Amino acid sequence: MGVPYSELYSGTAEVSTTLACLLNTGNIPAFTPLMVEPTSGLVTPWDGVNAGAAVYLTSFAIDTANQRRAQVYKTGTFNADIVNWPENVTTFEKKLSAFAGSALSVQPLAG
Repeated sequence: MGVPYSELYSGTAEVSTTLACLLNTGNIPAFTPLMVEPTSGLVTPWDGVNAGAAVYLTSFAIDTANQRRAQVYKTGTFNADIVNWPENVTTFEKKLSAFAGSALSVQPLAG
């Protein structure tokens, strides 16, 4: 019988959070990759285009119309299957490279 919950972590890296200032983009689901929007410097959901552009991961669902600051994950190794990927991110290679260069990474639970 499987576990009645989804495993969030898939590695042993230390997990920590930081405060992020969010661009008003509406509802952002939990475990969504985030990037910095270059013009405003605010954080927004990763567009799935450039590898290494994702730098944070939401730790809970956020309604940016009402909450413009939130604690987000800045370090850790997370289960790739639990991440709320953009629709255009369909390959495993693209998922693995999303956080390249940051203190976050993803991998499958079974290595």
